[in-house]
Order: sequence, then C-alpha cells, then structure tokens
Amino acid sequence: MAILAFTVGTAAAWELAGQPAVISTCSRLAHAQPLAGSARAGPSATMGIFNRFRFRQKRKVETLPQITEGTTLPDVKVEVVPRRVLMEEEAQAQPKKEEDDDDALVQSIREVLGDGKSFLVGMPGAFTPVCTDVHLPGILRSAPKLASYGVDKIAVVTTNDRYVMDAWRDALRSCIGADSVDADNVVMLSDGDGDLVRSLGLVDDMGFGVGVRSKRFALFCEDGVVSHVAVDEGMDSLVESSAEKMIALVKPKPVPGESNLAIDNDQIQALGGALAALAVFAFAFISSGNGGGSDTSTMQIGTSSSGYQTIESVAKRR
Repeated sequence: MAILAFTVGTAAAWELAGQPAVISTCSRLAHAQPLAGSARAGPSATMGIFNRFRFRQKRKVETLPQITEGTTLPDVKVEVVPRRVLMEEEAQAQPKKEEDDDDALVQSIREVLGDGKSFLVGMPGAFTPVCTDVHLPGILRSAPKLASYGVDKIAVVTTNDRYVMDAWRDALRSCIGADSVDADNVVMLSDGDGDLVRSLGLVDDMGFGVGVRSKRFALFCEDGVVSHVAVDEGMDSLVESSAEKMIALVKPKPVPGESNLAIDNDQIQALGGALAALAVFAFAFISSGNGGGSDTSTMQIGTSSSGYQTIESVAKRR
C-alpha cells in the first residue's frame, strides 16, 4: 500500500507540476500553443496512472461483433456537426426559428461517407488528451495528403453530443490553426446514443468516470464497404489507427516489375557524379602510362543539357 500511495502521489505531483510525457498543449486549452512537428503516439500525463486505477472493475458492454472487412456499413444515423460556427453577429442577424430543428443535420453513416474512398475514425472522447493532442491533430494535418491519395472523406466520430464536438473543433481551431481544422474532406460526427459504435462492435467501457465510449479505430471504406479495420484498445494507445498508418494504407504502392527502374533525380545526380569521378580516375591512369607522348593534359568537366556530368580531355603533343 505504501508503494501504491507513493506511485499515485508521484503521478499526481507530476500532473500538478504540468510535466507531460509527450507534447500536450491542445488539451490544456487555458494556455494552449500550436503543436510543433508531427504528432506522436503515446500516453500523456493527464491520462497517466489514474487511467489504470478507475476504482472499479471493467463492465461488460452489450454490443454486436466487431465489423469485419468486406462488410457494408450499417444504416445507422448520426448527427453531422456544422462545418463552421456562425460568428456572434451573424447569429444575432439570423436567429434560429422555432420550426428549425436538428433533423436536417441527421444522416445515416452511409450518406455521410458516400461513394468513393473514405475513412471513418472513432475516438473515445472530445477534449481527452490523446485524442486532442495527438490523434485528431494528426488526422487534420494529414487530410490534404490523404486527399491527394484519393481519399474523398474523413469522418471523425465520438459518443459526445454535437455541442461538445462543436466546441472541441473550435478549441482546436485556435490551437493548430483554422486551415487544418476546416479541411474540406473532414467532417465531425456525434454518435451521442452510441448506436453507430455499438452496431460496429467498436464500443467499450473505458472505466470509472468515463464509462461506455467509442473505441479508437479507423475503418477504410470503398463505396460504403469496409476494406480495412484498425483498432487501438483503451484510451491511451494510438498505433494502428494513427494518421501515419492511414497514409501508409492508401499511399500508392510501386508497380511490380517497375520498382527497380524507378530512380529519382537525386539518385540520377549521384550516379552521374560517380561515373564522372570514375572517368577522371581512368583518364589519369591512362595518361600516366602514355610514355611521354604528351606533355600537357587538361580536363574540362561540365554539365550537358540533359543534366548529366560530362568530361572532356584535351591533350597537346609537342
């Protein structure tokens, strides 16, 4: 018990001292600063040891079997978070009418993703450290590259309500920049009742004070059919569903039989330089054994119009 008390006390002291295990800025929004570099996976101090001691045993969650590759997405409705929040003056100029309701923002997950290639990414919760500092920023920053590889839509879903999701995105906008957060191919979804994640079999009890949440996952879909399933268990782990793994999945693979012929410009220049050096060495060797037939030897090294280095020698005889 003394060891446990010391360990818990030390973790609490580190949290109070604000010493995160990884870069953790967006989750501490009171003094948030833009993240530097690419997002890294790993636990953060605020999840730390307290995530392992939830003061109760894990509860069994009634859910369907986990969705598998080759399965069509279920016809389950979710709430779509509006892409941009109205400015205060615009909201005052356009007050919401009583007859306006939220039904217009409700769509089935099939409608949200549509045809083409898409990712459905689940996260345990808005404002939780790993989701806020690593997972979502990584996906938002990678959205343009994923689009260049043919991904038409990236949908991020949690079991938080639409208003929390809206506030989460707005907070990230001030932390990592509006250009990243408002990517055209990214949409935020609320699965407040948990119907979607239960039907996908991707829901779990995350422990005391957190309860039943979406698992951390990434589903790659083509025309509404799941072709790849990646899942990270718990709230701290981020490996299989990371932005880096998503990019690696959709990045075009070399065509068999052509990979050995694909040489980039740097390799061409390096090869040209090596050949030029070899030619200089050969010329010097031959000239040294020329028997005095020449007294002057000059070399001119230049670059041809094609970009390859060339060598020209001029020998003058007496």
